[in-house]
Amino acid sequence: QKRDAAGAMKVFDSMVAKGVACDAIVYNVAISAVASTGDTARAQALSWDMLSSGLRPTIHTYLALGKSWMNSKGVFHEDKRAAVMGAIALFDLIKEENVAPTTELYNVVLGTCLRHGRPPDAPRVYNQMREEGLRPDIYTFVTLMSHCAKHHLLHQAFEIMEHMRQTKLAPSDLLYAALAKVLVNCRQAGSAAKLLDEMRTQGIKPQ
Repeated sequence: QKRDAAGAMKVFDSMVAKGVACDAIVYNVAISAVASTGDTARAQALSWDMLSSGLRPTIHTYLALGKSWMNSKGVFHEDKRAAVMGAIALFDLIKEENVAPTTELYNVVLGTCLRHGRPPDAPRVYNQMREEGLRPDIYTFVTLMSHCAKHHLLHQAFEIMEHMRQTKLAPSDLLYAALAKVLVNCRQAGSAAKLLDEMRTQGIKPQ
């Protein structure tokens, strides 16, 4: 992945050095390349260069910036907090540019909360997503459930399952696996046994 990103950036830097005009698509590819390595500083610098070139960011620009925060390698509390706040701030930026948020962007921000956030972060982002009227997908629920497992949020996990049922989405093996982890982490052996029965009813094999 780092090799692919380095190759993409080598091509981009060569284009810039030769004075080749780069459009929004080229900038988005470059930002996505550095985002895959978690280089948030370079990703943001490229987005600023994009703006200074008179190009307007698109939803793909913000998706790439979000992934740079999600993939950031910060190990200290301050770095992790900066990653979460940087990702959440994207929602204000897209409003300024009149770019509509998407489920995919919310999923990226939720992924950042899962990797770097505190217990309340993902539920708040999810509630904002619902207020926007966006429909969550199965990835949304798997990410939320994984967040609940990480932070031992039993009550929120059952709320998420109920919300998923209301959307009529079919549960996946990944979602059940994450819920099972919640139950194990919260020492709910009886509920875990019931979950296994429900999985068999749904035709899903326990992992």
